Amino acid sequence: MRRLDNHPSPISVIQPNPVPQMGPDAEALLEQARENERKFARIRHSEFRLMTAQTLAESLSIITTSLPKRHGWDAVHLTLVDSDYSLRRILSGPHGKTEIDSSISFVDSDTGLDVVVQHSRLPRMEPYRARNHAKIFGRARLESVCLLPLCRGKTLVGSLYLGSTNPDRFEATAETDFLQHLAAVMAISIEAVSARDQLTLVSLTDPLTGVSNRRFFDRRVSDEILRARREGIPVSMLFIDVDHFKSANDIGGHAYGDELLRSIAAAIGNEVRVSDVLCRYGGDEFACLLGGTNTRGAAEIGERIRDAVEYLGKSVVKPGMQPVTVSIGVASVSDGSFTAEELVRRADEAVYIAKDAGRNHVATYRQAIEAQSALSF
Repeated sequence: MRRLDNHPSPISVIQPNPVPQMGPDAEALLEQARENERKFARIRHSEFRLMTAQTLAESLSIITTSLPKRHGWDAVHLTLVDSDYSLRRILSGPHGKTEIDSSISFVDSDTGLDVVVQHSRLPRMEPYRARNHAKIFGRARLESVCLLPLCRGKTLVGSLYLGSTNPDRFEATAETDFLQHLAAVMAISIEAVSARDQLTLVSLTDPLTGVSNRRFFDRRVSDEILRARREGIPVSMLFIDVDHFKSANDIGGHAYGDELLRSIAAAIGNEVRVSDVLCRYGGDEFACLLGGTNTRGAAEIGERIRDAVEYLGKSVVKPGMQPVTVSIGVASVSDGSFTAEELVRRADEAVYIAKDAGRNHVATYRQAIEAQSALSF
């Protein structure tokens, strides 16, 4: 019988080949490659955000708010060429009251941009100098800046100033390929969304008075009713009818009548908030949606409008013409409990009460109901 050995044979262990160590130059190159990849990832994300922006306001917000956070810019200032004032009209809203962010400015032609941008159209990086840059960045404490032209082909769309608290961030010898690529995407985004916004603005704006048109109002009144229903807040409507407008057209002529409508629209717009919706409903009629406003508040606004138009009328009325005034109907819903059509119908009924009271009056739908009740007895 064979005797088994209780001690196993030793197993030889294969040692792995040592990993070659990289020298400092190779490590630096590898780290640079990794940093470039991170930059590419940030650029791709930024490019996607810019190219999917739906409005000019969104595109500019991405440039002045989102991109600085993602790319570590400590300060930005965007200047856009707006020769026909179209960008400012888009951004300022239907009544021209919306405030534009202080980090955005406009020039009427590319000659208003930095002279370096006009001639070289290449990025310029330099140390921060208060005498040159304080007017752009205000009191921001910066160490280095970059001036980035925004070009669409041969067209200069604007320029973007970037500021950093790091003196080495925008040094003159730094690579600019990433920034140039991003600047081109910014320019494309701005032009694309502004063209789209301009078409939308034209389609939803009354060409005579410059306020919103009936189409825009019909969209918004339904939205406001839904919002009232969802949030349990009131919404009111003013139906504004210009008194004796036929007299103005007959005596002053149609050109005078057109100018009168523009002046009345401006007077009404001065009395409502940026968030309110003013439109020319048709002919000599205007309508205004007042979100978050009850009947009492709406009636007070209506009185201010009535008073403003009456004051305007004293300076524009022609001899032999009836006074320039407005009659206003007020209707409200406290919780979105009925339709947009019902809100419009109630405001329209209230206008007739205002006219029956002698014109140049403000009447509520409740007064219209009371008047109907009195007639039924």
